[in-house]
Amino acid sequence: MEFQVVSQASSAAELPHSVDDYDPRKNVYVKNLGQMTDQQLIDTFSHYGTILSAVVMKNEDGSSRGFGFVAYNTVQQAQTAISMLNGAMVSGRRIFASQAQRKEDRVAMLTEKMNKETRLYVKNLHEDVTDDILKDFFSDFGEVLEAKVERFQSGFSKRLAMVTFKTFADAKKAVIAGNTGKILELNGQKPVVAFDKGRRPAFRTHQQSPLSSMGAAYHQPMQIPVTFPPPPCSLPMPKLPMGSPSFSAIPHSSMLTPPHTPEAGKDVQA
Repeated sequence: MEFQVVSQASSAAELPHSVDDYDPRKNVYVKNLGQMTDQQLIDTFSHYGTILSAVVMKNEDGSSRGFGFVAYNTVQQAQTAISMLNGAMVSGRRIFASQAQRKEDRVAMLTEKMNKETRLYVKNLHEDVTDDILKDFFSDFGEVLEAKVERFQSGFSKRLAMVTFKTFADAKKAVIAGNTGKILELNGQKPVVAFDKGRRPAFRTHQQSPLSSMGAAYHQPMQIPVTFPPPPCSLPMPKLPMGSPSFSAIPHSSMLTPPHTPEAGKDVQA
């Protein structure tokens, strides 16, 4: 199947910007391009559809800024390119492709997402902090729906936690207090607080970790294996020639009578 390159964009101005012709679903944002040229970008993405424009964004001196945009003729072609090239190795670099967005659209989306963010990631906790202590501590900033300390399989604290507030405003107050150093100490240590932003999955209560077994071993008594000495070495039984008495017929050393030794000063009887 052949694909056609309709035109090559030399600057961002050639990308469609009007309300009528701009469709973000047809546009692909590509990053980690290194010093890739516009033509190399076209050669890479032209396998997946008809390219209307393609551009690598550049600095004032003409060097690549490491990212660019590709506009396809149809939404399906753009989605195919994203699915095939996102994370692919191109010219020794792993590139990343996703649906393009206008800056104002991206800012609006991030703002909306941030305004819904109510879960905080907390670290630098004292090992004795429990879920209840954590929830009571953060309740000073607002209503806490859940506070969960992450633990090893052995039950010992990883000194990390997730705290979920009811509202974004309350969560933001806790983050601001942490960033400005105004947050109080909890069991002698100041927690480090940040928005989770969906970067960490919900904690599993007994999540296994490579260090969990070490932590368990540290708090448990050492078990020393008991070994027993090997049995005494026994020599193989010698093979007796035919006609010789059996081994059982040979008298044991304890059954042999030692030769008589005359006592000193007495004559040996002839």
